[in-house]
Amino acid sequence: MDKAVEKVVERAGSLFEGDFNCAESVLTALLEAADLNPEDYGSVATPFGGGIGYSDLTCGALSAAVLALGLTLQRRNPADSAAKQNLYDEVRQLTADFRGAVGATSCTGILGENLSLPGGRERAKANGLSDKNCPRAVEVATRLGAEILRERQK
Repeated sequence: MDKAVEKVVERAGSLFEGDFNCAESVLTALLEAADLNPEDYGSVATPFGGGIGYSDLTCGALSAAVLALGLTLQRRNPADSAAKQNLYDEVRQLTADFRGAVGATSCTGILGENLSLPGGRERAKANGLSDKNCPRAVEVATRLGAEILRERQK
């Protein structure tokens, strides 16, 4: 167990227990771990929470980990196809590992409730689905993202 990775995971969990949504929690923790100031990125992660703004799409925690990988790569030259391919490979592995650990990549698949449908958010809240399922998604997305960032440093 890598103590630095676990520290990042704990940070994301603590943010998620507070006022941050899943995406904000993961992105903030990963950017801090990469020595980037999350405040420089404003609320870029906010709309990714709830399966991209309650749209029945990708889990916000997973989306934020992908954002963090892109932001930390800082590929400035569009012609740098090797850097882009490496990032795509990292994202593909992150997504596969996330799906394997959590069981799905969509918010609906993780929660068991479609937040985009009428009454979906209310049912999810009444049944405590976010409290039951989202902390695991935040943990896994953060851990996988932090492990990739650690590997890049080698």
